[in-house]
Amino acid sequence: MQTRAMLIIAVMVLSSLFSGCTSALQKELRLTRQQLQEKVEQIFPIEQRQAFVHMVFSKPQILLADSGERIGLALHVEASMPGMGVMQGQMELDGGLEYRAEKGEIAITDTRLITLDIEGLSGGSSKSLQTLAAGVVKKYLAEVPIYRLDQDDFKQSLTRLMLKSVAVREGEVVATLGL
Repeated sequence: MQTRAMLIIAVMVLSSLFSGCTSALQKELRLTRQQLQEKVEQIFPIEQRQAFVHMVFSKPQILLADSGERIGLALHVEASMPGMGVMQGQMELDGGLEYRAEKGEIAITDTRLITLDIEGLSGGSSKSLQTLAAGVVKKYLAEVPIYRLDQDDFKQSLTRLMLKSVAVREGEVVATLGL
C-alpha cells in the first residue's frame, strides 16, 4: 500500500514538473520586417523575357500582418511589349512560409497574386500579363529563400536543428524551436 502511495505521489510530482516543460523547452527566433527587407532586397531585381514580353520586378517591400501564416510582398513592375512601349506599375502578392531544414532556409511558397496595376494596360493584355507575372514571381520565390539561417551564429545554428514552426506574429516572422 505504501509503495502504491509513493508511486502516485511520484507520478503527481513528475506530472507537475513536466506540465510547464513545453514552454520551458521552446524558444523563439524573431525576424523583424527590417531584417527580412534587407535579405529580400539582395535577391531583386528579377528580369524575365518570355515570348514578346520583357518584365522587371524590383523595389521589394515586405508586408507583415499582425498574425497569420502568410507574408506579403509588394513589387515595382516594368513591362514592355511590342507596340506598347515600357509600362510601369505595382504588384502585390502573398505566400505561405516554408522552412527548408536541409539548407536552413525560409522561403515563400504557394504565392497568390493580390493585385497587379500597370498604367495603360487593360483587357486581355492585362489578364495575360497577370498570369505571366504571377508565374514568374511564384517560380522565383519558390527557388530563392527570403532568409537563410547563419551557420556561424550559434543561436541560428541551433534553430536550424530544432525548428518546429514559422509564422507571422505581431508584425514579425517568428521561428519557434523546441524539442
